[in-house]
Amino acid sequence: MSDGLSNPWSALPETAPFVLPGDAPDIEIFNASAAEIHKLRLQIVPEPYLGNPDASVVFLTLNPGFVEADTPVHLDPVFNTAARANLLHARERWPLYLLDPALPSPGHDWWMRRLRPLIDAVGSAETVSENVFVAEVHGYHSVKYRHQSALLPSQAYTIHLVRRAIDRDAQFLIMRAGSIWLDLVPELRDARCVRLNSAQNVTVSPRNCPAGFATIVARVRES
Repeated sequence: MSDGLSNPWSALPETAPFVLPGDAPDIEIFNASAAEIHKLRLQIVPEPYLGNPDASVVFLTLNPGFVEADTPVHLDPVFNTAARANLLHARERWPLYLLDPALPSPGHDWWMRRLRPLIDAVGSAETVSENVFVAEVHGYHSVKYRHQSALLPSQAYTIHLVRRAIDRDAQFLIMRAGSIWLDLVPELRDARCVRLNSAQNVTVSPRNCPAGFATIVARVRES
């Protein structure tokens, strides 16, 4: 799965704070000066990516959001197990686990709203879950994103997964942070890559993605 680069998320602690040892020093420095809305929330399992890393369609976005209602949901043993399985690419059904109707959460509601046009076009939320991979700039939750100039060590693995997707000619959709992603992975400039019209309203729809929606639907259906 990793093509020689080991998955760092296997070292995530079993209990909070959920932060990789290699990331901890930089995150501690960042959180010490960050406003409350930008602090990285370490009481829930990170989500540096969602879904099957071999999917035919890859969405690129910022970092996972956070609302207070996330905490009790993520600490539920069933949900926590699913979140950890996502980190290890170990979910055979509903790999994009936040679409799984058996795992209600604020994240489930958020993604269902943003992907509803795609789900309707494809005909199945489970098919979308199986054939769309979401890569985040980094995996730690916050209310609002604030950019960090220095890379966290864990980001190297997500960048590696994105490069693997480029090599297999995946279809990319930049939902947010286009300039950041192009800095992280310059090869995206030559990849199959489209953007949403609005980075504020990131609904994946024909209107918001006129240049790529039909292609994304076809890729998801064909996989």
